[in-house]
Amino acid sequence: PYKCPDCGKTFKDFSSLISHPRIPKGERPSKCLECGECFSHSSSLSTHRRSHTGEKPSSCSDCGESFTQKQTLLLHQRIPPGEMPNRCQ
Repeated sequence: PYKCPDCGKTFKDFSSLISHPRIPKGERPSKCLECGECFSHSSSLSTHRRSHTGEKPSSCSDCGESFTQKQTLLLHQRIPPGEMPNRCQ
């Protein structure tokens, strides 16, 4: 994978990295209208907004537990039963 040196986001191909918008370090143009917190990427703001709305669009097909981010769901599904109390069996 190719990693953006500014934000850390990874891409599977170089052309996606090149087309990724470069935001100067320290600049955070995306602002939450609810609490005023600022983010350098609109995708981070979208994820943050879920903390205000309670939206959890990623749900486990085995146990039904829902998560705000797909990465958290994937982690939930990978942890072996017994190692995490809320891991689905």
